[in-house]
Amino acid sequence: MAKPDNVGKYDFGLINITGRNVGQSPIINNIDSETYAELLIESNNIITSHGTHLCKSGLSTHVTCGYVRGLGAVLVYANGVIEDNFILYGKDSFETSCEGDSGGPVYSYLQSLLKVNLIGIHSSHLKDFSASLPLDIILREGELELVKVSG
Repeated sequence: MAKPDNVGKYDFGLINITGRNVGQSPIINNIDSETYAELLIESNNIITSHGTHLCKSGLSTHVTCGYVRGLGAVLVYANGVIEDNFILYGKDSFETSCEGDSGGPVYSYLQSLLKVNLIGIHSSHLKDFSASLPLDIILREGELELVKVSG
C-alpha cells in the first residue's frame, strides 16, 4: 500500500504497481457472467446528472446496479470524520451493496456490455443507498493517470 498521507483528506488506499507486470488491459472482473467475464475500462467520464445508471463490482454482492440519487453528497461517519463530493446511488427498496464491497469499482456501461466508463470506487452503504468516491477525485488526490483500453 502507498502511504496514507499520499491520498489527501479522503479515505482510500493505493497499491503501488510500478515495475510490475499487471497485464495489458485494465479490466473489471464480472465473474457472474459467462459472456462478459471481464469488462474493459475504456473511459472515465464524470457523472453530472441524477438518474444515471451505475453499477459496482464488489467482493460480497458482485455486480449490482442502481441509479444516481445524489451528487456532491456529504458523508458523516460515526467517528466524526466528514467527507464530501460523493456520488449516492441505489434502487428503491434494494441494497446495491453491503459490507465487504468497499473498494470495488463503480462504472457505467458504454455501447456494448463489454466496455465501461469507470466512475469511481465504492466506499460505503446505508440501506438502499451506496456511496462512491468519484474517480476524478482519486486521480487528483493520488496524483495518478487512468490506464485505459487502447484502440
